[in-house]
Amino acid sequence: MSSACAQTHSKMSEPAPAQTQKRFSLSTLLKILLTVSAVGYILWLAQPDRVLGYFLTIDLHYLGLAILIKPLTDAVKIRKWQILAQVQLPKFSFWSALRSFYIGISLAVVTPFAIGELSRGAFASEKDRTELAGLVLFDKVLDLGTVALYSLLGLVLLFGQPLIAFILILAYVLVVAFLNRIITLLEAANYFGLGRLAVVQRLASSVKTITPQLALRTAGLSLLYFILFYLQAAIIMTAYGEAYPFEAVLLFPIITLSTILPITIGGVGIREGTAILLLQRFNIPEAVAFNTFFMHFVVANVLAGLVGAVLFLLPQRDRTSPTT
Repeated sequence: MSSACAQTHSKMSEPAPAQTQKRFSLSTLLKILLTVSAVGYILWLAQPDRVLGYFLTIDLHYLGLAILIKPLTDAVKIRKWQILAQVQLPKFSFWSALRSFYIGISLAVVTPFAIGELSRGAFASEKDRTELAGLVLFDKVLDLGTVALYSLLGLVLLFGQPLIAFILILAYVLVVAFLNRIITLLEAANYFGLGRLAVVQRLASSVKTITPQLALRTAGLSLLYFILFYLQAAIIMTAYGEAYPFEAVLLFPIITLSTILPITIGGVGIREGTAILLLQRFNIPEAVAFNTFFMHFVVANVLAGLVGAVLFLLPQRDRTSPTT
């Protein structure tokens, strides 16, 4: 009787991880199916023969130029990450920032709006890991805010209302400048019981150390990064030999925002579908819109992810000490 009870108790205590793994597997399988379906539908919409035709006629000189810009865009973002990480680890080197950034990108490729970059701090000690995660989260929120800010230009182009755009831009600057004050409100969550969570408290304390000057400095680097990022996309579009007005570039940030939707792996299919939908107003062929943003995803994310995978596998003397 007691052994039967023990077996019953054992069976009841084991399913939690198994069920979690099962849910994870089902979620992953569903995302794969949705990704394949989305890509298939968008390809059908853009006509596969035209997509392949444009893909094969890409001007390699322009593509090469877009790839050459990649180290510069990454250097801006790595420097921003180094500045933020030095809030917690003052001796954090550029090499350590580079390595952790690329390793984070290797996971970011398959997550909505690159949220997998939170793994940047995984190399650090357990003591510093949560604080670094808070800084990565700040970095991602800053990037999201910057893309949203640039998206206002596209929204004004689509719908007008420049005054609303100005007000939102002003709000962006104020939020960035006083973010550490705003984070104080998170600590007030103690009154609701949430603040008792050590993780929440550490996240709040790490972001609170960011001064308004540092926040504005990193915001400036974020603004510069996305200018280079969309310049890269514009060069890739030019590589397909289609003339397009400058106004088309103003819609690129809205296309980026579409990848927030956690529907497909890395936003593949969603990004290209949004590009087709928005750029058709400028008579840009569906196949060009599809190829441009798929190729930009490869150049901007997949290549960096491969670099991160290599850096992760290679033994490094600073693997346990990010300050060397």
